[in-house]
Amino acid sequence: MSATQVRWLTNHFAQGKISREEFESLYSRIANSEQQSYTNNEHAQRKVLRLHPVTRRVLVQIRIFKNVAKLSKYAVMLAMISGVYIAFDYYKTNGTLSTFNVSAIESYFAQLTRNNLPTDTKEAAEFLANESHWDERHIYQFLQQWQNLDNSRKQEYQNQDWFRSFNLALSLQIADQRALIKQGDKMALQRKLLLVKLSENIDAKKA
Repeated sequence: MSATQVRWLTNHFAQGKISREEFESLYSRIANSEQQSYTNNEHAQRKVLRLHPVTRRVLVQIRIFKNVAKLSKYAVMLAMISGVYIAFDYYKTNGTLSTFNVSAIESYFAQLTRNNLPTDTKEAAEFLANESHWDERHIYQFLQQWQNLDNSRKQEYQNQDWFRSFNLALSLQIADQRALIKQGDKMALQRKLLLVKLSENIDAKKA
């Protein structure tokens, strides 16, 4: 009950406009009306807050689904960006995308998990000579190291035993790729061309 209503009732009762019975009756009606309104509002609020368990579970599932959908969207975008980067890096390394397939992707990630070649040419050659399978990235790295050497250093290395062992291992790698080509390995041709290029660069007669 507001102060205005109390003042109105009090003034009318004091001026004799309404009797005591009317004053008490009106006062009770207004008080009961406000109490009923308060009770209805409180009940409505409780109905909103106290949702059925099934409804609450559905709302939680919807919220989770929205969050998963949002994360999936970001995951797809990240996968697309990663795919473009992998394709670009593969093209930069191999100069072509004609052999870019599932095997190429597997080979790419396998290469990423391996360490880089030692910066020292002798150590790099010994590392490769002890490997049964040469990664294309390692072949490129060794080729770049060899091309950066001056002719006098190349001739010095070509007369040493570790270099002869490396050259023999290189010849065996080329032979392995030829065998794989006959078996239908599409990636073997790319590796063979790369190995042959390396063999031509380290040939003692051309140094």
